[in-house]
Amino acid sequence: MNTKTSLALILSIIIFTSCKNDDDTVPMNKSTMEKIVGHWNGLKTFSEYYYEGDIIDSLTRTNDISYVGIEFTDSNVVHLDSLGVYSNALPWSLIDDNTVTLNLEEWKIRTLNSNRFVVYSQILNFITVGDTVLPVIIEDRMIFVR
Repeated sequence: MNTKTSLALILSIIIFTSCKNDDDTVPMNKSTMEKIVGHWNGLKTFSEYYYEGDIIDSLTRTNDISYVGIEFTDSNVVHLDSLGVYSNALPWSLIDDNTVTLNLEEWKIRTLNSNRFVVYSQILNFITVGDTVLPVIIEDRMIFVR
């Protein structure tokens, strides 16, 4: 091995082993509470109706909520901001890693990461089609982003 190659190899090893690992300062696994706490911006709400597992497209509703901000605090209070108007403090709590309550209403967590928070709830309801009453599941979803 010539001198230049040996020197290059030694310098590469020194540079590689002396680099600081930036990941040391970032928590590897945040708790669900740590992921939720903070400010989120509203994106959309969805209401979807299901009959026997199939979606009824004609009843699906989508609403833009980009004008809504929501601030979750670690003291189990949530503040809503709609076009710069803040609401009263509302209670929220984490029941388990998959369930939160917002103003005493239970929501399941579908997605939760550093930039997206999606919750949903499902209820059984009945709709009338002609003379027939059909049991349907209504799934409401709220999507927030950072």
